Amino acid sequence: MTMIPLRLALISNDRETLDGVKDYFERAGARLRATNRLEEASDTAAGAEAVVFFADDYPLEEARAAVAGLSVRLVVIVTADVAAFNACRKGRASAERIVVLPRPAWGWVLLEAIRASQPSLGY
Repeated sequence: MTMIPLRLALISNDRETLDGVKDYFERAGARLRATNRLEEASDTAAGAEAVVFFADDYPLEEARAAVAGLSVRLVVIVTADVAAFNACRKGRASAERIVVLPRPAWGWVLLEAIRASQPSLGY
């Protein structure tokens, strides 16, 4: 596994998901912060280069509002409802900073999505 110098935030209401993704990225060299509370999403994401958000863990409109409130370079949304979150990608700036992946998405898929979407992160 290639080491990545990445500050990452994880948002999920599923402990097993948080633990598994956190473990994978920590083994890859990332520094992580995580929360299961949407009201803490912006604070958790502060200083992160990317956010991985498991949107299906929350009511749709609350999840979409949380995505809109994140001001980070990259948001990777994992969801079974790809169409609902592709709507968040309207506009050039949003399209470049939001990646929507269908569920399930394994750690290596998340890492590759981050690498492919943000080559300027330098890994």
